[in-house]
Amino acid sequence: MLWAFFAGVVTFGISLLINRLGLLGMGDVKLMTVMALALGWFSPLLPIIALGITFLIAGVVALWLLMRKKLKLGGSMPLGPFLIAGFLAATTLAAWS
Repeated sequence: MLWAFFAGVVTFGISLLINRLGLLGMGDVKLMTVMALALGWFSPLLPIIALGITFLIAGVVALWLLMRKKLKLGGSMPLGPFLIAGFLAATTLAAWS
């Protein structure tokens, strides 16, 4: 339980700093915090794995959209669906192990 609280506080702090730079929306900050709290309850590594998977999938999709000229360099794209995908992938990995 302590790991969940720690993961939530650290995730909230880092994502809030990124939000203040204008690179992340407040909805993403809240979703990342809840994800870290939920996943940190089971393992301290699951929030890190979920965020890694999230940014990996988002990066691949962003590159694909850039190559197809559907997204311009410096443009924005929603992160929420990728956060949900990373959360589901991390919970699936946790259930398998």
